[in-house]
Amino acid sequence: MEQISKSDIAELDIKKLNLLIKSSNMTEEEARALKYSRRLKKMSHYNKAQRDKKKRQEHSLEAEREHLQQEYDYILQEVQMLKEAKLKFEVMQILDNLEEQYY
Repeated sequence: MEQISKSDIAELDIKKLNLLIKSSNMTEEEARALKYSRRLKKMSHYNKAQRDKKKRQEHSLEAEREHLQQEYDYILQEVQMLKEAKLKFEVMQILDNLEEQYY
């Protein structure tokens, strides 16, 4: 049997793998080991894909959190400016009332 890499085996579907095993006259133990290595390789691809997906989700969530934090900070700044404007308005009203009282 010619050498087949583990990644080539992982990409074979199970029917083709079984055909390969039958045509190469492998022992049951060799066939089991080959199928096991295929499963391990497929699982490692799956696990890597899951890790990559999780990283993308975390990155997306972090970007969303930063965006929301910026919006929150902006709103707090707006509220503070409105409070200051209201305070200035109230002071101006008090001054106007005092002017009216004395003039």
